[in-house]
Amino acid sequence: MAGLRRDHRGARRDLKGQGRRIVLASTVSVAGSAVGCALLLVLPSSVFDAVVPALVLLASAVFALQPLIRNWIAPTPGAPDRLATLLPGVFLAAVYGGYFGGALGVILIATLSLFAHDSLVRLNALKGLLSLVIASVTVVYFAIGAPVHWPAVAVLAPTTLIGGYLGARVARHSPEAVLRAAVVVLGMTVGVYLLVSA
Repeated sequence: MAGLRRDHRGARRDLKGQGRRIVLASTVSVAGSAVGCALLLVLPSSVFDAVVPALVLLASAVFALQPLIRNWIAPTPGAPDRLATLLPGVFLAAVYGGYFGGALGVILIATLSLFAHDSLVRLNALKGLLSLVIASVTVVYFAIGAPVHWPAVAVLAPTTLIGGYLGARVARHSPEAVLRAAVVVLGMTVGVYLLVSA
């Protein structure tokens, strides 16, 4: 229990000082995930099969190249967030999260690391919070507007929370290069799997 309390304090510490970013990103995440849920109910499955693998692979590539890209578009260390691109990027990531959600963390961290100027550990904490916001919206949306397989939800919801919690703990103790490599490998693996299994 003491370890859990320390990790909770660590997660709160990683989010400290991000208040404005949290409010703005959470707001667009709520709207984006609701749009994604609506799209899932109206679009044919062929769209899903074509779009999702490409998005996951693209996000993984962007995240891998993020240091080079950020030096090109924002060379000044400590520069303010590019809200004109960060918020639309988070909105689109949330649309994806409401539509599918697989490898959402890769897409979110790629977006945040490109347009929000902060350490990867702090952005990873924000990614976890936004993932929770998006997941909560999708659960509520589909509980009201679509049939839900509640036994699956009962398994996935707690395991997702535990996985996110443990992931944040590992991230706080991992070098940034190792964390980046792990995210890229995971994203590429999921993207290729979705591509070949479509």
